[in-house]
Amino acid sequence: MNTSIHPETSLLDNLKVPAAEDDTASTLVEHIQALKVDSEKVDQVIIETEPQKKAIEVTVKAPTKDKIGLKYLPVQYQKRAQQEGGHFVLMLAGFKSSGKTTFLNSLFGNQLIDPLENQKIINNLTINKFEIIENRFKLKLQVVETCNFGTLIKNELCWQSASDYITKQHQRFLKQSQKLSEIKIEDSRVHCCIYFINPLINEILEIDIKAMKELAPKVNLIPVIAKADCFTESEMFEYKKYFKRRMAEENIQFCPFMNIIEPKLVKSKIYSIIPFSIVSSIDFFENSQGKQVRGRKYPWGGLIEIENEAHCDFLKLKKLLLDHHMLDFIMATDLLYEQYRFSYLSSKLQDSIRDANMDQERPNIKKYLTEKDEHLRAMKANLYSVQDKLKKDLENLKARKKELQNCVDYLEHHLKKHNENENEEID
Repeated sequence: MNTSIHPETSLLDNLKVPAAEDDTASTLVEHIQALKVDSEKVDQVIIETEPQKKAIEVTVKAPTKDKIGLKYLPVQYQKRAQQEGGHFVLMLAGFKSSGKTTFLNSLFGNQLIDPLENQKIINNLTINKFEIIENRFKLKLQVVETCNFGTLIKNELCWQSASDYITKQHQRFLKQSQKLSEIKIEDSRVHCCIYFINPLINEILEIDIKAMKELAPKVNLIPVIAKADCFTESEMFEYKKYFKRRMAEENIQFCPFMNIIEPKLVKSKIYSIIPFSIVSSIDFFENSQGKQVRGRKYPWGGLIEIENEAHCDFLKLKKLLLDHHMLDFIMATDLLYEQYRFSYLSSKLQDSIRDANMDQERPNIKKYLTEKDEHLRAMKANLYSVQDKLKKDLENLKARKKELQNCVDYLEHHLKKHNENENEEID
């Protein structure tokens, strides 16, 4: 029984107790009189009556000046996230010496990887793990970088190692999630792949197109123009137009699920900029305003500030990855994983259905094979009999030939003797 209570009256004044034939009502009144409840703070009171143990629910309306408390839920989530920390897996793909390592160091403002240091290469990939802390928030960063990309004699499938790695991480996550274990699932799925395009004016290499076409359906792919300082401003504008046209012709879609938190905003933001023109550097120089900025300085005196949006898109990409939409990349990866999971389980289901159909058809197939086997045995026996007959006929023919040959020899002998006798008579 739900009873609304006005906050200005007491609990007893608002509670209506139904008449009862037993002592339940009187017992209830005794329990209520024993309660001293502040009506402004009580939300719900559950009272059990004896001996039937019937529960009566009393709902108390909170005054309008009090808040429910939902505003503290984001704070709780924030505290939990700060305690657990986060993790992010970033893949850097593209040609060798395209600036992947320098970009990573520039992105986090530290020399995470020494370009001159020899890295352990497994399946044409290097994997490095870092722990980055900012404002007491801990981020576990894993960086997967392609090696020897485009440097082999045959480069038709040089992107295969990156594609296989992404698929294997989906498989690994799926197998872990299917296990009934209390061990925490280790998530190593790739959240974002930065693809470094080989900078050529008015041209995109076929190998870049094939690689992006292979990777785009599996991961959140962001194309960037490596070493964009090779282009003039007008050349960059024309190249971006040409790039978007070619991607539309090849039907390559980037980050298809990046519309989760802010519908149509993130994806449109990405498509308005791609390919990102980036210049990377961790060196500081003094600009014309006397400020220390990170950038590249050239012998002729020019300076490109990598965090100046008028010079390149590095800052835009950094904001997209780290400042504003890292969670979007992580959530979009969940949808890409679900897409893979659906495809994988569907194929397994089709295999199971095919196996089940085979089980149903197995008796018929066995009967068919048995009939065929008997038919083949009969044909084989018939073939042997025909072969024996042919052998006998051949032996008879050989004997007949021998007889004929003897007759011919006999006739030739008598003919020769007859001729000799005729010659003697003439003489």
